[in-house]
Amino acid sequence: TLQELQDTSQIMRLIKEEKLLLEGDMHVAQQFSALLKDLNIDWEEHLSKYIGDVAAHQLWHFASSLKATVKQQLQQASQIIKEGAVEEKQLTPHEIEVNKFVDDVHDLRSDVEHLEARVLKLCSTHSKQSQQD
Repeated sequence: TLQELQDTSQIMRLIKEEKLLLEGDMHVAQQFSALLKDLNIDWEEHLSKYIGDVAAHQLWHFASSLKATVKQQLQQASQIIKEGAVEEKQLTPHEIEVNKFVDDVHDLRSDVEHLEARVLKLCSTHSKQSQQD
């Protein structure tokens, strides 16, 4: 939730979703959110105090590269799984099939409404004829 708090526009959503309990002034929460957004901790600098500048820089560079690589690999794996589920194993329908289904349901609903109106009209007409006879 702290990462989401960096965006002041998310405060109300977090409160509604009960991820954030706020007691007091909303303005203070917005100021806190702005403080989090502006907070930029130089972890490499803190690390250098313990292991030295060069080692901290190399370690930080390696960690950043590793993070980027892992993120890229996870995105690729996600894409492969998604494509496999749709195309290969057909576990989920393709987007075109879903859109076609939604259109068909809409058409069916419209047809049922028209049929209902015709049936009501026929019943009304039949009822009037029965009363006249």
